Amino acid sequence: MSKSKAKPKYRRPLNAKQLHVLKLLYKFRFVTTDLLLKHNIAKTNAVIQGRLNVLLDQEYIGRNYDGSYRLQNKHATYYILPKGINILKAQGLDGGVLHSMYKDRTASQKFIDHSLQVFSVYGHLQRLYPKAFNIYSKSELSQQEFPKPRPDLYLNGQQDYFLEYIDSATPFFAIRQMISRYVGHEESGEWGGEYPTLLLVCETGALEARLLKHLDKLGDGSDLVAMTTTLKAVSMAKSSDNTIWSTQQDEQPQAL
Repeated sequence: MSKSKAKPKYRRPLNAKQLHVLKLLYKFRFVTTDLLLKHNIAKTNAVIQGRLNVLLDQEYIGRNYDGSYRLQNKHATYYILPKGINILKAQGLDGGVLHSMYKDRTASQKFIDHSLQVFSVYGHLQRLYPKAFNIYSKSELSQQEFPKPRPDLYLNGQQDYFLEYIDSATPFFAIRQMISRYVGHEESGEWGGEYPTLLLVCETGALEARLLKHLDKLGDGSDLVAMTTTLKAVSMAKSSDNTIWSTQQDEQPQAL
């Protein structure tokens, strides 16, 4: 007698909070339990891990974690899988962005780290300026008229800002080229109104100092307004009144 086939396991539909995790992966590409907890996605690590485990078990998301993570005291990173991409397609999110996310399972460590730092900065900005801005990620700007490549974050409020996170491993010529693209975009007049201030969040103080020297050299040659700070300053600031943003090398930092 042939064995009867096992009945397929019943899967409950994803709830709103689990879908929220998938949408955060659309917004930032990668997440960790640590970042989700810091930015109030849930009140406890156990609740966050429970949501991630459901998504992992049902193959909506994947995870990067091995022995090297443990040795370096690093958190596992999570990314979306094709099944999760299909869910987001059904939610009406941008197909071009979703198509690019098929590559996230093989993304470089540099891309993963950058994505996580942008998510971290986003959370700190929400904490510091809770009612001042609507904040959009690069993925959410895919169909808008923005400089290309698009900024890491766009802060839309009474005054608008473009934001770029810059890590110390980025070649300085690439940083200069990025700033030149913003200068060209501002000069083109395509924006059609007051051009957003460019916020540059640097991984270290040494990088910020070098960047301020470069911005000083631009001087009167450009109308682009740029302000710098460090990741540490953003993370340690207690309120929007904290003076963490610099516009010139020899001036005192100011509030946003």
